[in-house]
Amino acid sequence: MSLPKEIEVFLKKWRIVTSDHFKRFGLSKSVSDDVFRNALLRLRRKGKLFTLYLKGKSYHFHSSLKPRVEALEKFSQEERDERFLSWGIDHHLKVVDLGLKLEKAFPHFQITPNLFSDHVSFATGSTLSKNRKSAPDLTLINVLSEEPKLIFVEVECTLKNPRSYEKKWLAYERDLTVKAVLYWTFDRYITTRLESLMKQHLQGEEGREDFEFGLVHESPFVENSLHSNASIIRSGYSKPILLSKWLETASKKMLTACSPIPRFGHEKINNFTAMLSGSKQTPLPLPCLSTKDQEVAKATVRGVCFDPPSDNRKEVEEG
Repeated sequence: MSLPKEIEVFLKKWRIVTSDHFKRFGLSKSVSDDVFRNALLRLRRKGKLFTLYLKGKSYHFHSSLKPRVEALEKFSQEERDERFLSWGIDHHLKVVDLGLKLEKAFPHFQITPNLFSDHVSFATGSTLSKNRKSAPDLTLINVLSEEPKLIFVEVECTLKNPRSYEKKWLAYERDLTVKAVLYWTFDRYITTRLESLMKQHLQGEEGREDFEFGLVHESPFVENSLHSNASIIRSGYSKPILLSKWLETASKKMLTACSPIPRFGHEKINNFTAMLSGSKQTPLPLPCLSTKDQEVAKATVRGVCFDPPSDNRKEVEEG
């Protein structure tokens, strides 16, 4: 693959990156700065990427984000820097950093970002009420497992309303292809508050007994947070475990013929998928997955869009 094509493919996946991202993670071999700059210039001339100077660095935007770039170009440099946070670019880059590190550390994981795009992928994400989608920042799939469970990853920079967490977590639990949600935080207060909300959520009647939360606080004093412990929170207990070990274990949990045991008992399982007001979801089977549900799970693992929207302009809630 040519250098410009490598850059184009990498940028199509991650949307906004720095030159450092390209050199550390996006290129198959080391190239000189001049060769790299010339490749970027060729793509820029073809309209395949756009480059802006923000917060003292050059950022490269995928061509699908042209409207955002044009909007930023109308502002002064100072105003652009202010929008670095308010427009979610800072959050996006934290997601990119984490996603690229996970890809490098776990090459057998397929890592898909669902973030910072004017076009929403409906292949992943769990349905909320009124057929809206809650898209995680990253989706992890262990390709070595024949029928793996999905792990959703949320990079949490700010705390949200407790009710919004509750709605999102119930939607995730309702999706039997999802085994766990990993929250990645940078603020100790956010970490503590999230842990409290997770434990409170798991004490409720609605939800799945086998569903897990993972929680990692990235400390500036830890050189590689991927080698640190994660707090694993499950109904009835919480414990620290090495992050790499937990990811391997959780992602290889197989989809068996029987559905996970709900926290509220089998007799209420038919109401499980309609627990959010306005939802028109088909009730889950009692208590085993139907052939259709198993095919849906396989389609999700393959990345197939099995639940296409009838209207491309549906609302989406992103972490």
